Amino acid sequence: MKKALNLQLPFANEHAFRFTKIINVFFPKYHQHKEIQFTHIEIGSGYLQAGDFTGRYNAGDVFLINSFVPHIFKPDNEEQQQKSYNVYFSFNSLGIEFWQLSEVSPIRQILEQNNSVIKILGSKQTQAALILKSFKEEISLHNITLFTKLLALLENKADLEFISGSAYLAGLQHHEKERMSTIIQYSLDHYHEQIAIKDVAAEIGLSITSFCRYFKLQTGKTYLHFLHELRIHHACKILIDSNTKIEQIAYATGFTQLSHFNKLFKQYKKVSPGVYRQKQSIVS
Repeated sequence: MKKALNLQLPFANEHAFRFTKIINVFFPKYHQHKEIQFTHIEIGSGYLQAGDFTGRYNAGDVFLINSFVPHIFKPDNEEQQQKSYNVYFSFNSLGIEFWQLSEVSPIRQILEQNNSVIKILGSKQTQAALILKSFKEEISLHNITLFTKLLALLENKADLEFISGSAYLAGLQHHEKERMSTIIQYSLDHYHEQIAIKDVAAEIGLSITSFCRYFKLQTGKTYLHFLHELRIHHACKILIDSNTKIEQIAYATGFTQLSHFNKLFKQYKKVSPGVYRQKQSIVS
């Protein structure tokens, strides 16, 4: 049974936080960790699955992934070059007393009240990217200055987009988080195939009826709704990046009928696949 891996990041007690520069190999499994994570994508594109959110990531993006939010950055192509800058920290970074300071209170409130993924936009995105690329891989007092500048971008909600609806994960017991992670990982691995609900239910040891009730209770949406979102996101990527016929895209993303694909695509994107492709080509 697949589940979100609980990672123990190398994190020396004498260090305030951990900085990594990742080239070409993102962690390939759906995973979670107790540390909060800033990530700047300098090169590459693909899909970010975080909690119950599925969306695109592209070069230039900056994300903050909160503590214990299951996630995976999945490149469009395993051979495509990828490069990211990452800072991992916790409420022990710079000492517990630091996070109790009144000056830091607004930042802590944003982090504690929004158990989700934050996409940093606008001028804050530009600033965050420059800060993250300026970190040094060796131990340096300079890094602590950069870290406080990074945190300062969270003083207010301007240019912060709370993109993940994964707040439901925060209230779950550990075994429930593992169940939801198992479902999402299975869906990521098999979305392009014919998925029977009984097979997903079997992954977490439930009957079909119990599974459907369980998933709706935890996410506020049906499993089919979630699966349709996942498939449509992947279809959008193919529409933008290729001239593949729409019928072939429908089959490649797990749909068995073109008419059903067209209907759902318009339902989720408010336009037909053909119009979506045209609009995206004009934008690019």
